[in-house]
Amino acid sequence: MRDLVRDQKANDPAGLMKLLWRDSVDIVPKPGRKRGLAIEGLIEAAIGIADEHGLAAMTIRGLAAALHKPTMTIYTYVSGKAELVPLMLDTIYQRMDRSAPADRDWRDKVVRIAEDNRRLFERHPWAADVSFGRPSLGPGTIAKYEYELAALEDLGVDDVTRDSVLTHILVVVAAVARASANQDLEVRSSAQSDEEWWRENAPFLALAFDPEKFPLAARIGAAAGDALGGAFNAEHSWTFAVDRMIDGIEALIGRGRSST
Repeated sequence: MRDLVRDQKANDPAGLMKLLWRDSVDIVPKPGRKRGLAIEGLIEAAIGIADEHGLAAMTIRGLAAALHKPTMTIYTYVSGKAELVPLMLDTIYQRMDRSAPADRDWRDKVVRIAEDNRRLFERHPWAADVSFGRPSLGPGTIAKYEYELAALEDLGVDDVTRDSVLTHILVVVAAVARASANQDLEVRSSAQSDEEWWRENAPFLALAFDPEKFPLAARIGAAAGDALGGAFNAEHSWTFAVDRMIDGIEALIGRGRSST
């Protein structure tokens, strides 16, 4: 393997790529004092902070404090948070569940892909908020992509459509995961359950809200709230989203077959 000297400049795609593929290439650290921490330890610490406190709380200064290192020491590994987050994401992708059975039909595999990603976001809620116009293309990211594409082999669609189906699945899962995480955050930050919140605000809403002016909101909102136990029910939203994904993909496959 080639020896590579990592460039520490910010926004350095080549430097990030070398770090992502550090197990495939030899990276020679910049000259200076010997570092007593492997980059894997730094990444794991960053993931731990983000899992517990959110991605916004994961700062280079905070990471250095958690590791009992000077802040500038962290910059001998990564150029900044923008370089660290893709490393965190690629790491959790490498060890995420891959449970789609090879001997089941495509519907089961779509559900498994969705559930694998849902569990990933439950363990690491911050990951649902990370968006890269250009994917980091590390080994974890590519292994995840390969596995999920293979699970959709039986759809019988062309390559671009298969990629689009996978993108649709992942976008829907991330959206439901964000909504669930936001609901959990509201409950924790307010120290109130949804039922307690509605009980406290119901008297004012009864005075301010005119059901004759907003008849649909009054009727349908009341019916949904009674059925689901609140304005948002994470489990119902999840089941509904997955069922509609299956319906949509089934219709897509049917249209393709009818046109041949």
